[in-house]
Order: sequence, then structure tokens, then C-alpha cells
Amino acid sequence: MKRTSVYFTSKSQVTLDEEPVEAVGNGEVLVRSIVSAISAGTELLFLRGQVPSSMVVDDSIPNLAGEPVRYPLKYGYAVVGRVAQVGRGVDPALEGRVVFAFHPHESCFVTTPDAIIALPSEMPAERAALLPTMETALSLVMDARPVLGEQTAVIGLGMVGLFVTHLMASMSPGRLVGVDPSTLRREHALRLGAAAVVDGAASETVESIRRALSKSSVGEYYEGADLAVELSGHPSGLDVAIRSLGFNGRVLVGSWYGKQSAPLGSLGEAFHRNHIELVSSQVSQIHPRWRGRWTKRRRLQTALGLLQKLDHAPFITHRLPLGRAADAYEILQSAQEDVLQVLLTYEEP
Repeated sequence: MKRTSVYFTSKSQVTLDEEPVEAVGNGEVLVRSIVSAISAGTELLFLRGQVPSSMVVDDSIPNLAGEPVRYPLKYGYAVVGRVAQVGRGVDPALEGRVVFAFHPHESCFVTTPDAIIALPSEMPAERAALLPTMETALSLVMDARPVLGEQTAVIGLGMVGLFVTHLMASMSPGRLVGVDPSTLRREHALRLGAAAVVDGAASETVESIRRALSKSSVGEYYEGADLAVELSGHPSGLDVAIRSLGFNGRVLVGSWYGKQSAPLGSLGEAFHRNHIELVSSQVSQIHPRWRGRWTKRRRLQTALGLLQKLDHAPFITHRLPLGRAADAYEILQSAQEDVLQVLLTYEEP
């Protein structure tokens, strides 16, 4: 048996390779892929070679753990498939089940039962492919610790930013403003509960954020945001986040800039005198404050429950078969306004 795998062969080059599939051993399962989601942020950093070569690919994902960043690179972490075969010692009832796996983009793979998540029978595969996005959004909101009545700016309305907007709005904080250059994304943010949106490409973005926050529904305005969640993926977004805050505000930094440096001109007056707090957040770990009660498994199951309640269809803008993987990444790199979530689809036998 052979499988087709997506490889980043060098900077900005995507190829498909056929390779043999290892035999299913004791305690293992064979999964045939149905659909996988491409992460426009993290995957494009790897594809463009903007990740430090000194780091490992991803220590939190079993199939990538310990692997150094080098090309050709097999990457990805959001595959939904069907268990086609179970090895000795595995519950036979697992065969035929639709499951999620943190795994690179490829047509089939062998893994262990503890590395997959059996999905509810009624959950569409495309919705399940967005599970890492929802888990990331949940992790960011947990680390942001929003307070009722706070004025919040979500800077960057990609998939993670939109899911953060959805979760924040559902918690009924104070005025929530979404910031992004894309009209489509800003429209999604309003639909998900943002009170206002701001064009992130405008020359007066910070002033626009502050004006949008000034229209307080509680009758009293505290200048600037209490909380800014930075998810733009661009170093300039961090500077915007800092300058949009009021006194003693905080920035939750969810963006990963790879090799890109983040010059912070606002570490002068805007940061120093205003007692601004910078908080880092990354989904691969549970923040120490939560470890007494939360595990990664609990967080993932919570994200799965949240995902079941969300209409996923409006977020999926492109579906391409695995054979057109290079086109899928080209679409994402083009940064067209109408691009949001791009999926790779696989033919089931």
C-alpha cells in the first residue's frame, strides 16, 4: 500500500510524494484521510522558511516531535479520517469510526489509538477539521482572562481571531472591536458578536480603535482598551495593540512571528508610562495557573463541544483535492480578501 503526502521541499515549494505505508502493528490503527485543514499562519511560516532552524518542528505533536526544521518537511496538524484497520490489541469497535488526528497532510497513516479522537457520529468531517483552531482560541481566551465589562480589541481576524471573537462575545464582556484589513473578515466578526470593526490597513488604525471603543454602552468611557488580543501574525500588529490600550491595559500575544523581528517603538511612552502588561500564550502548553484543574485532554474535549455548536460552513472558503495542494498554498500566500479557511479533500475508497 502507498500513500500520498504533502511536502515542503524548499522555501515556498510544495510537492506531492508517494511513499509506502508501514504495516499496522500491535496496538496501532490505519487511518484513511477524509479532509485536512491548512493553518494559514503557522504552515506558511514553515513553507516560507521563516522558522528558526535551531528549533524542533513541534514537540507537542507525536508525529512531529523531536524533528528538526529541515527540508523536505512534512507538516500539518488537522486531519479527519476514518479508521480502516485495527491492529491486535485495539478495540475492534474503532474500525470504521471517523476520527481526528494532529497529523501532517497525507492520504493515510498508521498511528496509535491514544493519538486520535473518536468524533461524534453526527459531526461533519469539515467541522471537525477546525478543532485545532477552536482549541487555540479557547487557550487564548483562558490566558487572556477577560473580565465582564472590559473593552477589548481583537487585532487580526483570521480563523483564530474570528473564533476568539466568537468566544469573547459569547462571554458577554464589554465593547468588543475587531481589527483586520479584510472586509470579509470584518463582516464575519460583526456576525459573531463584535460591536464594531476597524480596517487594520488604515493609516489611523489606533485612533479608529479608540474611537470605536469610546461608544460605550455602559455610559462611561475609560480611554483605550483594557485588553488587546494580538493575532495578526505581523510584528506591526503588536505595536498597534500596545498603542490601543489605556492605562494598565494588557496585551495577549497569540501571534507567532517566526524569524520576523517585532520593533516596538511604543515601548517608550505608550508602554512604560502606562504600565502595560504583555502576556504570551501558546496552545502547546497549559498555562501553569490552570494546571491544577485542566489537562490538555480536558481543553481539547471542551473545544470539541464548543465546535459542535458553531456553524462552520461560512468560514470555509476553499476546498481543493489533495492533488492540488500546491494551488491551495498559493491561494493562501496570495492573501486575497475572499480567502479564509482552505481545506484539502481526500477520496475515500
